[in-house]
Formats: sequence, C-alpha cells, structure tokens
Amino acid sequence: MITSSLFADVIQSSQIFSQNTNGVFTPIQNISFIKDAFFEDVDAEAFDFDLDGDLDIYVSSGGNEYVDGDSSLMDRLYINDGMGHFNKFPANLPSTNGGSISSSDFNNDGYSDLFIGSRSMPGGYGLSPISVIVESSPDSNSYFKVVAQAPIGMVTDSQFADLNDDGIMDLVVVGDWMPVTILIGQGGNQFLNETSSFGLGQSSGFWNSVEIADIDNDGKLDILAGNSGENHKWRAATKTPIEIYLDDFDDNSSVDPIIFYDFFGTHVPFASRDKLVHSLPYLKKKFINFKDFTLAKNIVSLTGRKQIFETKKVFEMRSMAFIQNEAKKFTPVPLPKELQYSTIEDFYVDENKIYYIGNYSGYVSELGSSLSNAGGVLEGFDGHDYISHHFLPLPINFEGRHIDKVNNDTFIVVGNSNESYLLKTKSK
Repeated sequence: MITSSLFADVIQSSQIFSQNTNGVFTPIQNISFIKDAFFEDVDAEAFDFDLDGDLDIYVSSGGNEYVDGDSSLMDRLYINDGMGHFNKFPANLPSTNGGSISSSDFNNDGYSDLFIGSRSMPGGYGLSPISVIVESSPDSNSYFKVVAQAPIGMVTDSQFADLNDDGIMDLVVVGDWMPVTILIGQGGNQFLNETSSFGLGQSSGFWNSVEIADIDNDGKLDILAGNSGENHKWRAATKTPIEIYLDDFDDNSSVDPIIFYDFFGTHVPFASRDKLVHSLPYLKKKFINFKDFTLAKNIVSLTGRKQIFETKKVFEMRSMAFIQNEAKKFTPVPLPKELQYSTIEDFYVDENKIYYIGNYSGYVSELGSSLSNAGGVLEGFDGHDYISHHFLPLPINFEGRHIDKVNNDTFIVVGNSNESYLLKTKSK
C-alpha cells in the first residue's frame, strides 16, 4: 500500500515509498518520475482522479527562473495502475510558479476538485499571481475546468473544510503579504471571500502553513497558522505594519519592490542606500550621502511618488491559533512562546497534541536565517492554556517542510536537502 510520497527538488526525481506491515519503507521505481526529474516539485496531492479505487497524484511545479506559461512550470497528473506504478496523464495543466494544492469534491459530483494556488510571479516579487479553483471531470474532453480565478496572494498553503458547518466545503488560503483568507462555499462551484466577515481582515502575515481542527473541542473548527515567528529582525503590529510598495519606480518596465518597517519607532526603508541606488540609480542624486538618506521616512520622501501601483502590509509575525466563537468569527490567539522561536512550516494535529516543524534559511542576508526550533509537540492547548511542550528529537538546524503520521506510533518528517526522519512516539 502506498502510504507516503516524498518529492525532492529539481536535481532529483520524485519518489514513492511503499510501507510494509513491519513499518519499513521501500522505494518504488517509476519511469514517469525519472523522465520528469527536471521539474521542480513544489506540492503534491493524492486523490482518486479516475474513481478506480486507488490514489492518483497531482504535482505542482515551480521555479523563479521561468516565466508563467513556460513548459517547465506545467503541473503534472500521474495515474496509478493499482500497483503503485504511475503514468503521466496527457492533460493541459496550469503552468505557474506553484505554491499549494488542495482537493475536495466541493460540487458533490463524485470527483475530487482542486484549488491550485500560485506562489509568486517570477521577476515580480510582491505581486499576486493568479490562483485557480478547478472542477475535475475525467469523463469530459477537457478533464479539468477552471471555475474561478483571482490574484488572491502569494500562496504557500491551503485546506478545504466546512468552517461554518453548513454542509458545504469552504477553503482557507495563506501566504506571504496576505491575510488568512476565508473563501466560503456557496454551493456548486461558487465561493465568496468572507475574510473580513470572519474577523481576519487584519491578519496579513508571512504565513507558511495552515491546519484546520477543533482546537478547543467546542464543536467548531479553528485554524492553526504557521508564521515567521518573533525571533526576527522585523516586528509588525496593526499600528506599525511592515509595508511593501510595488511600482515601476525607474520606468524600465519592471516592478521594483520597496519595503519599509518600524525600527524602534522610526519608519525606515529595509534596503540600504547602496542597494536602493544599485536598483534605482536616480536615487543617487537625491540622496548624495547617508545623512540625506536618513530623511527617507516614507515612500513619498524616498521616491517622490504619491501614486503607487500596489501597497501590501503585514500586521502579524507570530504563529497563531484562530479560535472560532459562537458568532462564527475567529479570535486571534498567539501560540506559546516556544513556537515563536522560529518559522513554523507545517502542523499535524493528533487528538490533543499539536505537532509542528519549522526553520528556514532562505531569507535575504540582512534578515539572517531562522534556525532556532526544528519542531516540537504542544499538548493540551485549548486556545488559552496548554499542558506541556517538548521539542522533537531533530537536529537544531534541520529545515522541516512536512510532518505526517504513517502509522499508530510513527511520524515522518520531510525536510530540504534529502533529509527525512521517522520519529516514533514513546509508549505510555
């Protein structure tokens, strides 16, 4: 039985591992995966596309070195033959820098449908790429039909769930420079963005992950969201957000992102004078020396522009629980301080325990790496208090990306650079 799929990076093909009754994993060779090794796999979703009783796999492609529409960014669908061997399905699929895939039969036609979230626009950091909601129909000539599309944000994760308990699937989407976004299903193929109505309009962060579960055991679904954490150069709050201004400031037909943040009560550019001048040479004459540059307190005094193409703000850096109340609104609750030492990249909720993994070394050098907490277990968290917390036995610098339970007492933790671990829970 196929119990886990481990997808690697652009220099290595994807791999399926089969688990036997003794809990031992054995790789299964797949020619289709080897042929597609040049793709960079970003996310994968297993579901029964053709309703033949076994799981097929949809894989999202990514990479900042390609433009949207490039064949190297095309998603892929692999059909299971029932024995764990997969053949690539000849469908014309989205070709964007992928961020997340989630599946659910939201229109109740018997087939799993998809949300395909895009991560970014290559060459246009900060801009929101188009994400799509796709209806799956293997019996039709098109196989997939886009029923909704929007530049919802720089998507990193997503999950379907019936948030408002009306029998219709809803969708939660998170990402960078965007709020924890709530799309409420209206029936059929219709979704309505009700983020503000659920109290999350000011929740913009650098969200990496989302998990939906009834955290406080009151019968209503809550949201766990992994963020950058507080062990960070930047701080953000409603009154002092981190801001990114997006425009073609030097009129060369490309987007120039400029970030401002609060530095001990002073609004300052994140980039140094030298870096800004390198990117926008016309600033050299405006700010002849570093003393002049200290006068740049906002985007107008820096660039002289009052009309900006797009501005985004981040209000929250902490990893959070959003607890749903009786009025069907979410109350933000910061997760305990141990979970704020580093980024949180994924959650797994197992009864009254919240397993999480984190760490990220990919920030620009001015921010430094976030490598202070590889992962842990939070027990008995009810939205206010918790019973205990302990760290997982992982290397301190390990960068986890996914955690899942593979049998009653074993978890798999998948990380970057070919590092993965099987962790067994202690018997009581």
